[in-house]
Amino acid sequence: MRQGWLVLCAATIVLPSCGGSTPSAPTPSPSPVVVATPTPTPVPATTPAPSPTPEEGEPPVTNTNPAKRLSMRIFVIENPDGTYTGNVDPKQPIPVGYTARLDVTAKDLDNRETVGQGDVQFFFSDLGLVRVSGNHTNQRRVQGLAVGSVDCWAVQDGVTSNTITLTFVP
Repeated sequence: MRQGWLVLCAATIVLPSCGGSTPSAPTPSPSPVVVATPTPTPVPATTPAPSPTPEEGEPPVTNTNPAKRLSMRIFVIENPDGTYTGNVDPKQPIPVGYTARLDVTAKDLDNRETVGQGDVQFFFSDLGLVRVSGNHTNQRRVQGLAVGSVDCWAVQDGVTSNTITLTFVP
């Protein structure tokens, strides 16, 4: 009987270590860590370059009478970063690297704005000093590449515009 008692004591000690059903405290799972998300800083959107558009409330030009008068003007001068200088005086020098946006407006025999019957053709006296770009029918961008002066004019329906001289300086 003493032997039975020892076997019972040994079984009581060994069995729980063999995966018996002794209840154990649940293992706590880790709490989620709160991570602060920084508030995004607003980034200003780039402003697209303005294009001449009809005045507020006016319909677009649909007159197709031939051009009888053609006027060229500097619409805007753009800095290399795309912002505007506010200078539109063709007599003022423009720094090399800046871009003059030229705009041409046609008028018919009755002095009404017209789209004309032919395409506007742009001309430049020295393409070695400037880079000309743009595909708008009545506008071109003229970027100064070197110091010097460039005469600019346009022709539509056999009519020649005024000439604008762009002077690029260092």
